[in-house]
Amino acid sequence: MQVKKLLFAPRTGLALSLALNLILAVRLFTATDSDVCDCGVSIANKNDNTTSKLELIQQTPKEEEEEEQSDFYTIGIATGTDKVQAQQTFKKCQDTGKDGCLYPHAINERCRPWGHFYHTMYNKWLGPKYAKDDAEPFQFLEIGYFRGSGYDAYSQFLPQAEMHSFEIRCDCKEGELCAANNPRYDELLSSNRLQCGDASSVEFLDKTWKTHMKRDDAPPLMVVVEDGSHMAQHIVQSILFWFPKIQPFGLFFIEDILPLGYINAIKTEFLPQLMADVHFCGPDKNGTNALLNEERCFPTIQPLLASIQCEMHICVLERNDKPAMELTLDQMDFGSYPNALDKSKCNVFASS
Repeated sequence: MQVKKLLFAPRTGLALSLALNLILAVRLFTATDSDVCDCGVSIANKNDNTTSKLELIQQTPKEEEEEEQSDFYTIGIATGTDKVQAQQTFKKCQDTGKDGCLYPHAINERCRPWGHFYHTMYNKWLGPKYAKDDAEPFQFLEIGYFRGSGYDAYSQFLPQAEMHSFEIRCDCKEGELCAANNPRYDELLSSNRLQCGDASSVEFLDKTWKTHMKRDDAPPLMVVVEDGSHMAQHIVQSILFWFPKIQPFGLFFIEDILPLGYINAIKTEFLPQLMADVHFCGPDKNGTNALLNEERCFPTIQPLLASIQCEMHICVLERNDKPAMELTLDQMDFGSYPNALDKSKCNVFASS
């Protein structure tokens, strides 16, 4: 369709005529091929070589849209990990009150569906720096391989990562779900990328670290994900061992911080102490009492901790710019921290 001339009767007045023509010109300039304005003016047909400014602008969102399809949610759905499934089961749970639900009567409706919404955290914290082909090589550690759907998702999402994982239960009976069911199981074992053993044992962790990860040719350890037994003591043990080994500006993710008996102390006892350590100053060296006489709750973590960021049931601990530290086994052992799951034993909370 040919573009018609922009004409209005002069009897409407010169000012009004100019204004209406200007408005119509703007509409014409920003119309797409299929758009027709209500005054009978349309853009030139598709054979015309001209391109509207709107078409040029729209190319950018389309390109971004294509890039966004390679996000953790899309990959997680494909691998079947529960880390992203709540995005799909939420509506079904809401509609039926039964199907797709794990806790159908929870007051918070986002707690009702089966699965999690972790893709938002991983896209935000890993996407910009690590989830691209030209990222610097780095080590990624997952604690809790299970059947490997999460590991497979991370592997695809992080193309430059040297992947490692721990699993305490690698073998299982026929018909059960375990690490041995994953098609890559033998490959990961033979390449020392999957370690079968107790990830709460500092001796086992130390041996694995020094033998398979702390190599001269190894890239830096930058990301650790705690998704193991979900027992509070085991989570703290993972942080005490691995957080000091993460290189500056690296990340430690804690998953499944649910209001369940075996893990709830992470939310009520452990994280409040870490938050206190984020804000730690220590007593005033001049003795002026300007600052409270507080102590670090976790003296091997506080000097390295930059921030704690959380969404529902998942938190990330961010490393500051201080160099990684190698500690003794005692310094990394849960038993050395009686306050770990009892904040009243850290002097910051002793009187509260």
